[in-house]
Amino acid sequence: MPRPTVLVASHYDRQVIAEPLRRLSAWADARDAYRGRCLTREELLDHLPGAHAVIASDEVYDEAILESAGHLTMIARDGTGYDAIDLDAATRLGILVTRAPVLQDATANTTIGLMIALVRKIAVADRDLRDGRWNERDRWLAPDLTGLTLCVVGFGQVGKAVAKRAAALGMEVSTVHLADLALTSNEAGTSDDIDKIVAAADIVSLHLRRSPQTSRIIG
Repeated sequence: MPRPTVLVASHYDRQVIAEPLRRLSAWADARDAYRGRCLTREELLDHLPGAHAVIASDEVYDEAILESAGHLTMIARDGTGYDAIDLDAATRLGILVTRAPVLQDATANTTIGLMIALVRKIAVADRDLRDGRWNERDRWLAPDLTGLTLCVVGFGQVGKAVAKRAAALGMEVSTVHLADLALTSNEAGTSDDIDKIVAAADIVSLHLRRSPQTSRIIG
């Protein structure tokens, strides 16, 4: 039986995924298209023909791209979403689409890290120190996260992980499920419910899949 060909379009650092690639190469011909970024449409059209499966990042797989890949049977996303994949076309063409919902901890940790950096003005202090502005410490004075109110909009795996970490830091946490929102937009394209939430919270963290329902949900 011939070995399948797998296009590795993931832009993860190859040192990070060296072991999974080694295991993949034991049973398939891995066609590595590493660029350190998402492949362009032209690059994808160049690499995709003949591939039976793709390990994909965020590059676009629209109907035309999928139809050009005559042997493709599977697209395996290296992340949680598949917004860039035409699922209707994939279903029609018999192409299985999978995802890897295992990044919630890393995403939640990064979210909390960004909150701390923003509220505590870490980036400002870092720039000042590098510029020799040692004595302007009043520019670095900032509140702590403890006691601040965080509203998590979208309470899936990532939202729950963020809320758990925020509560451990002593933040007041409120959560909003997408199904609970009254998405009646005004002329500016925002929801009145969201406006009230933003006004009541010190920090709002959005964890929503992009869709016509969620696009421009704030601003």
